[in-house]
Amino acid sequence: MSPSGAGHHSKNAKVADRSPFKIHEELKSIQDNKTIEVTKLGSGDLMDQLKSNDQGKKLEAIAKFLDIPVTVSPHKSLNSSKEVIPSCDLQCCLEEEMEELSGVTHAQRIKVCRDKEKIQTDTVVLTFDSPKPPTRIHAGCLTLDVRPYVALPMCHYKCQPYVHSKNRCKKLAPLCVRCSKVVVSSVTIRLIPIG
Repeated sequence: MSPSGAGHHSKNAKVADRSPFKIHEELKSIQDNKTIEVTKLGSGDLMDQLKSNDQGKKLEAIAKFLDIPVTVSPHKSLNSSKEVIPSCDLQCCLEEEMEELSGVTHAQRIKVCRDKEKIQTDTVVLTFDSPKPPTRIHAGCLTLDVRPYVALPMCHYKCQPYVHSKNRCKKLAPLCVRCSKVVVSSVTIRLIPIG
């Protein structure tokens, strides 16, 4: 387990519903009086930011926390990283072959849509099992540079901001793209440029 984050999860009672002082004291007793940064997640689970693998092993060993049965697991997205390898030499490789590379947990080739047809590119997105990815990777007889992966922003067209997806949107009515006011009818307005 990497030192980035671990989560406490309980099925019925929530650990996060307990007193923050009791949670802090219990964590200090488990970690030999070392402080841990704790964040309460939206689901009610707790996320601990750990400084070493030893702290993670101590947390994984517990079955009850404040007399509540819990499951401790590494955080999926904080303990991994995504990087890109653009190389025309990998165009004939399968994604399963690239998943066998050292430290790679998932590989996905980027596809583009042209003329209503999905075409595979020579760029591969690799997910690594650590928050700090390597700068180079050995793919068979090739040594390839690894570049940072920048995902597209989350956006949907009901309320316009880039901060959340359509599944978490709380707006009841769609907003206008131009003025951000509530759209009351579904009539399409055609904009004519002036001048």
